[in-house]
Amino acid sequence: MQMQASRHFPSWLAEHNLSIGLSTYEAGKLILVGRTSGGRLAANERSFTRAMGLWGDEQTLWAATGHQLWRFENVLQNGQIEDDADRLYVP
Repeated sequence: MQMQASRHFPSWLAEHNLSIGLSTYEAGKLILVGRTSGGRLAANERSFTRAMGLWGDEQTLWAATGHQLWRFENVLQNGQIEDDADRLYVP
């Protein structure tokens, strides 16, 4: 996946200590955008039929699709890092 953002976007994410989740109905994608420990943008995308909505907190991520509601739970402990990520959500 290629990404373009303003040059201050990664530092804005760091300043507010957050990542952003997006859903794309027509493309059927759920996308999570964050930053690496080196301060670079990172994104992960997954395909779902009719990805319609997304909600999350520190431990749980909910995704609504055309006919299903998916719940993903973070399996990493506080302070644990896996492949430069501090959250690993699994269904």
